[in-house]
Amino acid sequence: MLLKGYCHHTLLAHADQHQYELDRVKKEWTTHHSRDSLPVLVMTDTVIQDLHIRDATCVIHYSFALSPLKFSGRLACMSNSFSKDVSKEKKKTPGCVSYILVTETCTTFPVGLQEIMTLVRRSGGHVSQELLDMCNKAWLAKQVGRVDNSFCHSLKAFGHCAEQARCKARHVVLPEVDQPGEGMPTAGYVKVLVTHVVDANCYYARILKHWDWDRKVVPRENTCLPLMADIGLYYSRQENKVPVLTVQVGDLCAVRDMQNTFHRVRVTMITATDFTSRARVFYVDEGKTEELEVKKLLKLPEHLAAVPAQAVEVFLCAVCPIDQDKQWTDKASAFTHALVSGKELEGRVALCLGHTLWVESLVERNVLQGIKATTNKHNIRRELVHVCLAEKNPDHVSLLRQACDGKIALPEYKPSSKAPPAKHGLKYSTSSPPPTATLPASGFDEVYVSAVEHPGLLYVQRKHYSRKLEALTAEVNNEEKLAAAPVLQQVAPGRLCVAVFPEDNRWYRARVQLLQDEEMCEVFYLDHGDSAVISSSSLKEPWEEVMQLPFQAIEACLGSILPLPDQQWTEESGDELWDMVFEKMLFAQVLSVGPSEHGNDNRYKVELYNTSAEYDIIISQEMVMQGHGVVSGSPEFVNLLFPEVDDPAWIESHPDPAEQICLLCAQLCQTSDPELMVELAKQIYSIVINNPTKHEAMRESRGVSSVCLMLGYCTEPAVLESLAVSLGYMVINSQANCEEVRTAGGLRTLCKLLKKDYEPEVQKQLIWALKHLALNERNKEAIQELGGLTALCQLLADSKSPQVLENVCCCLSNLITENKTNCSVVAECGGLHSVCQLVKSCANNVLLEHALQLLQQLAVLSANRAAMTEERSVETLCERIQNNRSDKVLVQALRTLKAVIFRSEENVAAIVNRSGVREVIERYASSHQSPDISRHCKDLLSKFGSPSKTNTVTPAKPSINHFNGRQSEVSTSNSFPSPDLNFNQLASGMKKPNFSHHSSPVQSRISMSRPSSCALNSNQSASLMKKPMISPQLQTKRPTSGVDSKNFSNLSNSASHNSATPYHISTRKAQVLAHHWERHKTRRPNLEPVPEGNGEMHQEEDDDYDDMPPLETTEDEKCQVSTNGDHKIQSRHPKVLWSQQKETVTLSVQLRGLSQKPNVTFVPTALHFRTFFKGTDYRLNLDLYDKVQPDRCSFRLTGSDVILTLRKEKPGPWPRLSRTKAKHPWLGIDFDRWEDVPSDTESEPDPRQTKNVPPLPQHKHKERGGLPSTLCNVMLPEMDISSDTNSHLHDSDHYSDSDGEVGGSGYKIDPRFIGM
Repeated sequence: MLLKGYCHHTLLAHADQHQYELDRVKKEWTTHHSRDSLPVLVMTDTVIQDLHIRDATCVIHYSFALSPLKFSGRLACMSNSFSKDVSKEKKKTPGCVSYILVTETCTTFPVGLQEIMTLVRRSGGHVSQELLDMCNKAWLAKQVGRVDNSFCHSLKAFGHCAEQARCKARHVVLPEVDQPGEGMPTAGYVKVLVTHVVDANCYYARILKHWDWDRKVVPRENTCLPLMADIGLYYSRQENKVPVLTVQVGDLCAVRDMQNTFHRVRVTMITATDFTSRARVFYVDEGKTEELEVKKLLKLPEHLAAVPAQAVEVFLCAVCPIDQDKQWTDKASAFTHALVSGKELEGRVALCLGHTLWVESLVERNVLQGIKATTNKHNIRRELVHVCLAEKNPDHVSLLRQACDGKIALPEYKPSSKAPPAKHGLKYSTSSPPPTATLPASGFDEVYVSAVEHPGLLYVQRKHYSRKLEALTAEVNNEEKLAAAPVLQQVAPGRLCVAVFPEDNRWYRARVQLLQDEEMCEVFYLDHGDSAVISSSSLKEPWEEVMQLPFQAIEACLGSILPLPDQQWTEESGDELWDMVFEKMLFAQVLSVGPSEHGNDNRYKVELYNTSAEYDIIISQEMVMQGHGVVSGSPEFVNLLFPEVDDPAWIESHPDPAEQICLLCAQLCQTSDPELMVELAKQIYSIVINNPTKHEAMRESRGVSSVCLMLGYCTEPAVLESLAVSLGYMVINSQANCEEVRTAGGLRTLCKLLKKDYEPEVQKQLIWALKHLALNERNKEAIQELGGLTALCQLLADSKSPQVLENVCCCLSNLITENKTNCSVVAECGGLHSVCQLVKSCANNVLLEHALQLLQQLAVLSANRAAMTEERSVETLCERIQNNRSDKVLVQALRTLKAVIFRSEENVAAIVNRSGVREVIERYASSHQSPDISRHCKDLLSKFGSPSKTNTVTPAKPSINHFNGRQSEVSTSNSFPSPDLNFNQLASGMKKPNFSHHSSPVQSRISMSRPSSCALNSNQSASLMKKPMISPQLQTKRPTSGVDSKNFSNLSNSASHNSATPYHISTRKAQVLAHHWERHKTRRPNLEPVPEGNGEMHQEEDDDYDDMPPLETTEDEKCQVSTNGDHKIQSRHPKVLWSQQKETVTLSVQLRGLSQKPNVTFVPTALHFRTFFKGTDYRLNLDLYDKVQPDRCSFRLTGSDVILTLRKEKPGPWPRLSRTKAKHPWLGIDFDRWEDVPSDTESEPDPRQTKNVPPLPQHKHKERGGLPSTLCNVMLPEMDISSDTNSHLHDSDHYSDSDGEVGGSGYKIDPRFIGM
């Protein structure tokens, strides 16, 4: 009408035009026109991109777009006119309009009609009935055209298809293709053998027997067994096994399986690649689908292909997935497969279309031969519903039969007498409203808490109805239906209505509760449990469609807790509960059901669980710990937590007191008498203490989890104290119990209790239990996540109790050991500052020792060491070393000081500059009785540089440096101590340098020598008699390979030449010591990041764990003794097997099952290994025979051991692994990886050997396996052949005791090489 009544300036654009014509059209379009002469552009889809028009205000579609992309391109022409204001006023006057012309001829474009209708609905427009009928007509025409398509699987399985608009399958019944197949049962009962399971309610089966409704057998030809026999007989002849040359989809062929059995298959799809062609085939007699190569298909003769398919498709009726899911879960399908696969089942025929059978009440029967009767073993539908893998679908069969009406003649259907009636039409109305939803009486149900008044009154919604509730809410808020709904007349209490909720302005189903006045009333929202006061005139009458779903707000209360004594539930308790449950999916377990107190149907006493974390959170327990209630002790609650109480059989089978801890916890939960509660808690403590070896029995009988439960429910301090100590003893030396405490919520409970203000005695025991739980690696992470580290650091800052502080320090030490994250968190939470202050002010030696140990652990991180510098921790430690007289404190202070000054020149300078500290350390190093204190003092002195007191000594002539083989000047004034110094002190200080952590690359290879006594004159001998002898470690009988032997002769001549100098020999000793001292002071360890398990170098974000030396262990630390018991954590060497190749050395640390990354440090002359595994602290500190390249060393975990690969600096054989010749009982030979390493200098003696090995006598050797008869000596590394130390070597498959052979290679080991 618009075009007929007006004349418009029209432009034309299409693909056949030249580009200059399109440019002219675009220019004309962009030219400014007056409002009454706006142009109209007629164009095709192909030129939309070329014109790039964006300012159109109206688009008229003369045809349907062939794709969504083209349709969006049309609408994009108006993109500049799109309104950004979506308010209702702007919707009435849109900035642009799109017209779609639809006529009867458009039914040939069904996809376009469906998309148009969807678009109109999404944009809020009204879909007319005419358009709806036209769309349905087009959809039906499209379905009729899909004759070759199979019937929709969802429609067959559930009676409806949720994706019907996009589904490519057929959704209507066609008489020409869906008539029941020949021989298919259409009514009665059937017995089938399930051959393949597709999902939970779809199977393929062979029909074994058929009865009518009167249980009379219907004759039926059995063609399965003859068919199988004919196929086997036919293909038993080789000439019949002819491959198919040309394969097409739909061909019937034969294939052979792994059991040499032949099957008929139909080709459903063919895929070709460059190398081979593959086909997807369907086994017509079994029902399964498989993909195989085309060349495996065999020709099938016509007489075998003519036999009907033996497998029919069977659907179990009246079930569907839970939560209205569109598909079955893998769990449901696997459960069904275990029930029905290969079983003979019986069922009632509900419908038959084509070769598909629908059955109900599919059961597996057992025949009782003695009484000639049968029983049902499994009812498949009932089993699926019972285990909550499916829900009932009563409309399934009725929907399918309705789809067949008027198309296929169906026989009479006799539904089961127990089957629920199918729903037809609307069931509820305003006069007959629906009931409130109910919770299942047993088991757990998923719920959401929708409203909370207080713990005694809350409302929950079942997740089962969540999608239906969303659909209902959308229906209630439909603008058209709301506008058409009349206003509620005669407002009175109890009237059902539809009311708006003021907080979100949305409409919900409601009930009038109370009339405030003539204009206002209070309403209760039936689906959410909230209440509001609104205007009575805003209430509307509900229509029948919104009354079909049960009311969703289920009244409930926490039945396991009560208000605090002599109090009522408060608003704060309700707010706390709401914070715990808001927008969280919970599990509800019903304790009991009673009448409602607020006009609803029932009131449920429930227990709520939050299972979203690793451990279950019990909501009532959280409320008790927050101080908002006490445990009720009701019988139903006790039976819920401790079902063993009412099970005499369980009590009889667990007579051991260690297995009855849960029964004592049940009594503890029931009673409210404080004295009785304390007595029961002490009984639990006594049982745990007296049964230290029955931790596993306590865990398996739920003793550990029961104690964890009661820790959260009890509020008496004395009870908490006993339970905490009991829990601590349960986890000692039991990693499994540590895991149980975490998963049972005990770890969370302890962390929460630490934040409460208890007496010091209770806090001490809570921390003591947490200290033992912190030995588990996963618990370390959990404690940090649960806020335990923050609570401990707060206690460290606030507590005044020495026992509490002592336990806090021990617990923090366990938490940060080998855990960089926790170490950093402690510093961030103020724990580092607090422990520094504690070390400054503490007067208790026991507490001071633990505080120093914690400070040492924190010093592992470089950032923490920098913070300690700001806290002046070095000065504090120096003061402790100067003034404290306790050996234990002194040892720990020295160890901590070594850790604090590591790689910190500023901290070293602070020690050197502090008056009197160096003298004290020197005095301790030389004269203290404790070897640990002396050793630590020597290590510290090695880091300070030259001694504080030096005298200038001018030698008679330039000295010879015997450490680099060159003649050089040695400044005796600065490079070595004065001969007037106490040489006992110097010799003892340098007698045994500690190279376990820092080794000089040169010093590890050079041995020192001095003139023999025969080369000295009388004066020199006298001088030696007066001065203490130098340590034997500084002497060698032979020069090393790195020192020229001429220098040693020069040394003797020099000594004879300077016989007039009375202190010359002492000066030479001082030169040697000063050289070591200076090089020990200036050396830096060549440390690199520890490689990952794959051997590749991996740089951590902080390399402190890689370059920090392993913490030294005193005898006191080797066994950690708990404050309340005698539990010890063993520290031992792991068993190590080693082997070597020409360029590498391989160590196998025998720790089977180790999964966590150990702490491994490689230095040029040493190896450090440490890990905590199965309650044992495994440590390996090994000085190597020769230098290695740390940057090329690596380690990896294999599951059975840890492989350490060391790269030698100089290729060649090592006669032994360690620097010293000491026998190590934990060290053995790895014969599997050993390779004989030829030496380039086999004729030359090893300069590091202290004595020559005499030549071996000649032995006659019997030839074996073509080997030469001459003796071949194999240099094996040093090993101990005693039966007690290396017995594992004799058990090896690669070791033979006969003839002293190794691995049966024919090479003999001479006894004199053993132990070299």
